[in-house]
Amino acid sequence: MYVTQFKYLGHIITHSRSDDDDIQREIRSMFVRCNILIRKFHNCSKHVKVKLFRSYCLCFYDIALWTSFTVCTLCKFRSCYNRCVKLFFGYKNVTHVCVRFMLFSFFLYLSLLFTMGHVARIKLIG
Repeated sequence: MYVTQFKYLGHIITHSRSDDDDIQREIRSMFVRCNILIRKFHNCSKHVKVKLFRSYCLCFYDIALWTSFTVCTLCKFRSCYNRCVKLFFGYKNVTHVCVRFMLFSFFLYLSLLFTMGHVARIKLIG
């Protein structure tokens, strides 16, 4: 009997070599970190909240290992990020937050990966 998935150094490795399970783990982790910040620091100023959010919610250390994932899973990750920003900073659900503000850190990290040559080997599945 073989194992279908296991965790190695915090990264979930599956028998199909898909990173969807690891992205789902990162989504759950981001919601947990965001809920902790909301519960403990909801009365802080925007400046303090930005520092806290960058420190605790934008630590994507294993994102460089994602090479095989579905577009749907990546959209769920983006949606999770957008929802965490709206919840933590107190925006209403109908408020449209500037996409450049919300995704700045994510795309900055992707651009760094691109300059290092990691993005060239990413393949999107269906």
